Amino acid sequence: MNRKKLFAVVLLLFIVAALLIPARSAFASYRYNEWNSDITVQRNGDLLIREDLVMYFGSHDGGKAYHWFKRWINLDKIQDVTDIKVYEMRNGVEVPYKLGDNTPGTYTFYRDNGAVYIKLNYEAKNTVKHFVLKYRVVGAARKGAIEFFEKDTLIQYYAIPRGNEVTIGKASVDVHLPPGATKDQIKAWGWGLPVGTGKVQIVSGNEVKFYGEDIAPGEFIGFSIVVPKGLIIMPAGVTVHPGSAKDIQKRAAEKAAREAKIRGIKNLIGFLLFLFIVIFMFFQWYKYGRDYKLPEFAEYLREPPSNLPPAVVGALIKQGATIKEVIATIIDLANRGYLKIEEIKGGFLSGTDYVYTLNKEKSTDDLKPFERDLLEYIFSGLDRVKLSDLKYSFSKVLPQIYKAINKELIENGFYEGGSPAQVKGKYFAIGFLMVFFGIFALVFGALAGIGFLIWPIFLGGFVVLAFANAMPRKSMKGAQEVQKWRAFERYLKGLLKYKKAEEAKDKFATYLPFAIIFGLDNSWIKAFSKVKAPVPVWYVPYGYYNNGYYGSGNMQTAQGFGGGNVGTPGGMNGNFANGIQGLSLESISHGLNSLLNSSATVFTSTKSSSSGGGGGFSGGGGFSGGGGGGSAAG
Repeated sequence: MNRKKLFAVVLLLFIVAALLIPARSAFASYRYNEWNSDITVQRNGDLLIREDLVMYFGSHDGGKAYHWFKRWINLDKIQDVTDIKVYEMRNGVEVPYKLGDNTPGTYTFYRDNGAVYIKLNYEAKNTVKHFVLKYRVVGAARKGAIEFFEKDTLIQYYAIPRGNEVTIGKASVDVHLPPGATKDQIKAWGWGLPVGTGKVQIVSGNEVKFYGEDIAPGEFIGFSIVVPKGLIIMPAGVTVHPGSAKDIQKRAAEKAAREAKIRGIKNLIGFLLFLFIVIFMFFQWYKYGRDYKLPEFAEYLREPPSNLPPAVVGALIKQGATIKEVIATIIDLANRGYLKIEEIKGGFLSGTDYVYTLNKEKSTDDLKPFERDLLEYIFSGLDRVKLSDLKYSFSKVLPQIYKAINKELIENGFYEGGSPAQVKGKYFAIGFLMVFFGIFALVFGALAGIGFLIWPIFLGGFVVLAFANAMPRKSMKGAQEVQKWRAFERYLKGLLKYKKAEEAKDKFATYLPFAIIFGLDNSWIKAFSKVKAPVPVWYVPYGYYNNGYYGSGNMQTAQGFGGGNVGTPGGMNGNFANGIQGLSLESISHGLNSLLNSSATVFTSTKSSSSGGGGGFSGGGGFSGGGGGGSAAG
């Protein structure tokens, strides 16, 4: 696998991996270093809450500072949030924010859509701030965040909500209960963090602590605490549930733990499936796609190593034909006397156009099929055609031309397992099918409970696509041929690098098609212009006068490749060839460069292209606490 292929594979795998990162968190430039909540449960069921939020702010939107932070508490299973106070810790001192407008050092709060919003106003950039929020949660016992059972009482609350848009480095929740219970009468479970990551510690009969680290967006810390009956006063009219909250929560925690284990096993299977796809594709490439390793044939070759047409050489090296191979073929055919190209004015690109004139006197019997097809597609039975007239129409036949060039690779035995296009097409088809199946399944839900298999198939499709370009393998014959042509390519590059165009200036036109397929055409023309290389005999610059012929752009001026009759441009030999030698390549270099660039533009143009005791964290199952909400900054 060459460097370009390897880079493509690594880049695509990096993009696939990036899909696994929550987008908002990945690009946000602020985060929570710490989120510490202290919650005191009153005997009447109210919750007194203090939140210490230690936050780092970078910059956003092109380097702007952050100006506001918003924390909201959902009024789900609670009645209201009152007694709101906001502070900022500065040098260990609580500096109060004033209730007011949107100026720095103030805060506002409001109720909207079933939540209470607290908004802080400040200015922060590339710094750490420590905010303190204090408030009272009212009506937890009446609205359901605290539930009463025949044997005990259940407290459930989202201490750190799931609606945070960025990560939290460290988090702790310290819950203080009314006095009256012993340590062994308290049971507690944490919810919202992956199994095994959160910690729960029952410190005493009236204190329970919950801990977590590296909390991702969407994860949260909620808690269920079961206390003895009577520890919290039951409001009149609330429902008393039968049985024990401890038993219900225990069963819920066990169920959530089982589901988490099953999810873990499924995720492991999914990961192993994805890993299998990666390994399988690597071995497919290693067995069927890896090119033969051969010693360097030679440092350089001064002559083309074989009589392969430039288009076939380019397709062999690039694993398939491109527009460069088509243009190189046209120049090669012109070199061999099959057509002439005349520069005219009044065209579609900067007032310049080009006329292709076919030499009907020259037999095409010795041409390759793709070369005959190319002439037929260009002229379509005419003797002369403007380049601009091929715009939009020629792109329709490009696939057939590419296919005909690629067919030469197989007929010459240069590739194994079919043409490069066929091999790549097979893997592209498989990869796109896997990706589209994954998209379909993700949109319409996990099919029959196999969602854990969907993501590895989806991402595996990108892996297959990444390997597709590396799967065509050259035969031993093809690999040896490439080695020879690479040596010739190094020679051509050396002429430019070491400014030795002078030694090959008589071969400028002959080697131009190869310079095109190697991507050297612009440098090639520039370098040979400086050493006064002869002008290609097939190129008629605008305004060139010879034997009564003047390149005026009139489509009726020239009729063929005659040997110098009045009113004709001469020919590929005779007077015209002799006459054009009087021009310098430097004088026509702009037009020649424009010809190559314009040809690429026209041939590929389409009409569309113009537009501690206690328990542990048990995942998220079984939890239905009050509060919740989230936070955001901007």
